[in-house]
Amino acid sequence: MYKDELRGAGPTKQKYLTAARELPPERIRVGFSWDDKQAGETVSCHGVAVQADQEGQVQAGHCPDLPGLDARRLDPIHPNGLAYRLQWGAIRYAINMAFIALMAAEEGLSAAAYRKWAMSQVHFALGDAGHSYVVGFGKNPPQRPHHRGSSCPMMPAPCGWNDQRQAGPNPHTLFGALVGGPDKSGSYSDKRDDYVRNEVACDYNAAFQGAVAALKSLYLRKLYPN
Repeated sequence: MYKDELRGAGPTKQKYLTAARELPPERIRVGFSWDDKQAGETVSCHGVAVQADQEGQVQAGHCPDLPGLDARRLDPIHPNGLAYRLQWGAIRYAINMAFIALMAAEEGLSAAAYRKWAMSQVHFALGDAGHSYVVGFGKNPPQRPHHRGSSCPMMPAPCGWNDQRQAGPNPHTLFGALVGGPDKSGSYSDKRDDYVRNEVACDYNAAFQGAVAALKSLYLRKLYPN
């Protein structure tokens, strides 16, 4: 969207250029979530500044760098390959950052490294770690996500706390939902009441869908990382 707006003139364009100049230069953390937008701002800043630099209005160097994708500059790496940042919804942070890395690659920023790293994080979620963290997909996927509608019985039966505590799989398969994922040690439990590791949320899935679509695009363009 910001690139389209750059083709015109006026206050919207100037707003983006000002943001590009003023974005603080400190390195961003590996993670992108509802309360931390620095990674997305960085990629947007680069796209705006590169275009504006061609017009002699701002230098792309005003934008901070994305973090390097090597073990020395990533947040701690999970035993099975997940870029681990925080306990609550650990996969969410890594997958969201994978989406940002794929966006950065499209801007020409460390494209090969960013694409390969993003692929590793998405593949982790899809089952490369030994089982899938996506409900209804892959090997041994979660069957008891912390989700009210999925865990309630078929209507018109009532739904209550006893349904949350029942031991079997959820009556309804919440296809495609990404759960929170393992803790720092690699431990994961497919338990409905474990809302730290088995919760689902819109902000878990939003960038996940985008990252999967981006990888599909790379495949179709014969750019899929090895």
